Amino acid sequence: MQNITEVQCNIRLGNHNLDISDIDFSNFTHLKLDAAIDLGQFRMSEQELRLRANQYSNELKQLGAKIGELESELNEHHLVIETVSKVPGDRKCFRLVNGVLVERTAGEVLPALRTNEEGIKSTIKQLTDQYKAKDKEFIDFQQKNHIRIASAQ
Repeated sequence: MQNITEVQCNIRLGNHNLDISDIDFSNFTHLKLDAAIDLGQFRMSEQELRLRANQYSNELKQLGAKIGELESELNEHHLVIETVSKVPGDRKCFRLVNGVLVERTAGEVLPALRTNEEGIKSTIKQLTDQYKAKDKEFIDFQQKNHIRIASAQ
C-alpha cells in the first residue's frame, strides 16, 4: 500500500470552490474518497433561475406550436380523405410530393393519405406526452426554487 503524502485538489461547483490541498493524509492507513455531492445545497443565482425558467417556457411554447401545426395538418388530411373517399378509385387526382405535382388515381392516393394521417396522430401523441412531461418538470422546478411566474396583464 502506498502512503499518500500530498493531495492537490480544487473543485469548482458553480460559484463554490472546495480546496482539500491543506489536509495532511500521511497518517491515514486506508483512504476512501467518495465524491457524493448533493448539488441541491448549492442554490442557483437569480439570473440563472430566470434563464432556466425562460428556457422551460420557450420549450413549452415550441412544443405547443408544433402540436397546433400538426393538428391543423391532421384536419386537412381528414378533409382530403373524406373528399377522396367519395370519388371513384380510377378518377385522376393530383398530389403534391416534395414540391412536385404528381398525377395519380384516387385509389392510389387514399392509402398514402391514411398512412400519413396515422403518422401525424402518432407524432401528436408523442409531442403531447413530451409537453406534459416538460410541464411537470417546469412545475417541479418552480416549486423547488419557490418561483412564481408573473403574468403579463
